[in-house]
Amino acid sequence: MRFKNAKQDIQDILSCFMDTFSRPSFKIFSSFIISFIQLGKESHTSSMVQSLTPLSKSLSSFTRFLGKNRWDADELVNSSLKRLFTSFHIHTRSVVFFILDDTLVPKSGKKIPGCAWHKDHAHNMANVFGHQWLLAALLYRDFLIPLWARLYRPKKSKGCGCFQTKVTMTKIMLKDLALPVACKLYLLADSLYWSKELALLCRKLGYHMISQLKSNSVLLIKVKHSKVSTLVNTPLPYREAPLLLY
Repeated sequence: MRFKNAKQDIQDILSCFMDTFSRPSFKIFSSFIISFIQLGKESHTSSMVQSLTPLSKSLSSFTRFLGKNRWDADELVNSSLKRLFTSFHIHTRSVVFFILDDTLVPKSGKKIPGCAWHKDHAHNMANVFGHQWLLAALLYRDFLIPLWARLYRPKKSKGCGCFQTKVTMTKIMLKDLALPVACKLYLLADSLYWSKELALLCRKLGYHMISQLKSNSVLLIKVKHSKVSTLVNTPLPYREAPLLLY
């Protein structure tokens, strides 16, 4: 698909984030975004800098921008949310989904900070050495906007901060989420993230949670504790719900 005014559209979108950065930092930020669009998902920092030779920027300038940043990532997220809510006229009755998932990035260097062995659930629990990132995005209709990518640090990993469970990391993200409008928000995550404390936090914040219960979960139904496994053949009032694929 070709866009007639793609260059101008990208510049207009990037201009919404000018107040988040200093003038030199904003140039590097814009270079990152434009390069990732041009090179695709296989790009990395060095190849991106090579594609921007007219800017005469060195690789160290970009690594300093990422590693020793003076800009606030949460402020960048808030600017993205304001843009989303304003562009799509999201109001109090609108339904948005806070989607949560994790992904593995294999690494070969054994001394890279934050690396550890992880179980790959998508490939029969194979052991993978590398980084595991916890990803969060906001979905409204068929528009998806990325919010956070935070590194999960297992207990045995070295560097990159202290250990936190994925549920704890999720709770921090939900508390940091500043919606411009108090709309109907649903947290959507797989069974790995289902926990009583996360469900209670969603209720406290006025959010809903959609997840998959584990086979050994216990539910409180009409003041009676029931195992999920015993409800498999029980007729329950299920209803169909349409979902949009993004």
